[in-house]
Amino acid sequence: MRPNWTKQEDYCLLYYYVRYQNEWLLISEKLKTRSPRECCLRVAQLV
Repeated sequence: MRPNWTKQEDYCLLYYYVRYQNEWLLISEKLKTRSPRECCLRVAQLV
């Protein structure tokens, strides 16, 4: 049903969508990136 995502990417995308309105801006600022993929990978590393 979905593209060939790894579990981390999938989890990260879910986290991205869930926290988009709440903490996405804070996370993007802390990680110094606004790219969904880059932030996603870094968030996966943090989590």
